[in-house]
Amino acid sequence: MEKIEYAVILKPARENFIRTITTEESRAVEGHFEYFKMLFEKGALKYAGRCEDGYLGLAILECENEPEARALMAEDPAIASGVFEHTIKAWRTALVVERWS
Repeated sequence: MEKIEYAVILKPARENFIRTITTEESRAVEGHFEYFKMLFEKGALKYAGRCEDGYLGLAILECENEPEARALMAEDPAIASGVFEHTIKAWRTALVVERWS
């Protein structure tokens, strides 16, 4: 079965998050980054990043189906703790610069 790409749009639960982050939130964000590294190593995360001001983040997952994508994101420490909100949408990559390595 061919895997499907999903865009995950991540937003902090409040404005000015970068400037007002608490110690507990910082731990959740560190856990989020470690979790994303694990997803990347497993091949489920194709790429991810965020705006410099922290307004939003974007990740592209590759999964069998949307329930799998939702389950993966439910395990993200920053989402599970309520630090980030997220939206998942089916995604189709159209153009890629082959410089990711």
